[in-house]
Amino acid sequence: MAGIISLTEGGNPFALWHKVFLWSFPNYVIGAGLTAIFSAFSAVSGLGTLAVLMAVLFAVYQSYKMYVARAEQTQPLVMAMAAGR
Repeated sequence: MAGIISLTEGGNPFALWHKVFLWSFPNYVIGAGLTAIFSAFSAVSGLGTLAVLMAVLFAVYQSYKMYVARAEQTQPLVMAMAAGR
């Protein structure tokens, strides 16, 4: 996404990614890592591991959702402070 946006706006894709998308990186890594672990051990582990994995992924999703909601609430305040209000 950062690459496409930077191509259309003529900016640096790495700087844009760092500014806009860096906050979502840890949640992506956790989710992708847990999914890869389950894929590797799915034949051995069974449904119990799937249930635990789903619970952990749901917790990661909820924390991500809470973070985004909190960021949306503080966004107007940050913008007003940046404008000097």
